[in-house]
Amino acid sequence: MKILVMGSGAVGGYYGAVLAKAGHDVLFIARGDHAAAMESHGLIINSVTSNNFILQNVFVKQELDGLFEADLVLYCVKGYSNVEAIKIIEPAVVDNTHILTLQNGLGSGDQLEHAFDKASILLGATYIDASLESPGVINEYGGGCSIVFGPKFGKPTHQIIDINETMVKAGINSNISEDINSTLWSKLILICALSGMMCVTRESIKQILTTKDSFNMIKGVISEVANVARSMKVYLPDTIEEEQMSYLLEHKEVAVSSMFMDLINGNPLEVDVLNGAVSKLGKQNNIDTPLNDFICLVLQPYNDRAKVARALGQKASSYGC
Repeated sequence: MKILVMGSGAVGGYYGAVLAKAGHDVLFIARGDHAAAMESHGLIINSVTSNNFILQNVFVKQELDGLFEADLVLYCVKGYSNVEAIKIIEPAVVDNTHILTLQNGLGSGDQLEHAFDKASILLGATYIDASLESPGVINEYGGGCSIVFGPKFGKPTHQIIDINETMVKAGINSNISEDINSTLWSKLILICALSGMMCVTRESIKQILTTKDSFNMIKGVISEVANVARSMKVYLPDTIEEEQMSYLLEHKEVAVSSMFMDLINGNPLEVDVLNGAVSKLGKQNNIDTPLNDFICLVLQPYNDRAKVARALGQKASSYGC
């Protein structure tokens, strides 16, 4: 299978490397020091799930020339990069291409559908604990390490089933969701709480959960997201709020938010497609979301400054100085 990885950081880089190791024709989109390291030294994967390996002779490009037509695009960029990323992958997308978005939050599927009306857009969620240790080096720490995906509407086609089998045979814990909207909202509940609270408090999830007021606040964030989902007729288990709080408590020693890491590293934030999406949809469906609203308001000044800095090729200080 010909696979394009758009966004070759911790998530895309890991899954792309596993698929390339299994013999698939994988093209990675990467830039800067990371791309240079992949080209010169290969892609080094330190993995609990897949064991350590080095992917040699990595096929990596910064831009596409139209010669590579993808059967599958793994779309793994951050939400704030969508406009740029869609332009980059355009030469590789043809009528039979499937684009699987593993982006956090809501909205990437709609953007991809608008840009590629003849491609098949698949919505997915990934549960992976991984980091970009240094250029060309990705660490994967075990745990769930899985992908759940499916079409926005209707039943899976034979092509979708083949994609799932391809990933499973490569060693990826992949499953087709029976209700992808439920899957995405279930993850959104968790990510809004984890990412939003870590960013506004600048604290670890352990500290948040062991401080009475922030413990109650994180419960409130979870409740608001679930309320918005149910107002939109998204199926959620009755126990979803308790399940996500239990997950955070169980993983409080190691859980880290990628949005918080973006904050620390001077990058823009995905808050618009996380807590911001909940706030917007809450207003549209007459559901109060004061805590998610607050998170958006607190993070907006930094996020605006970080977007300007990114446009100039710079990083933003997380403290404005």
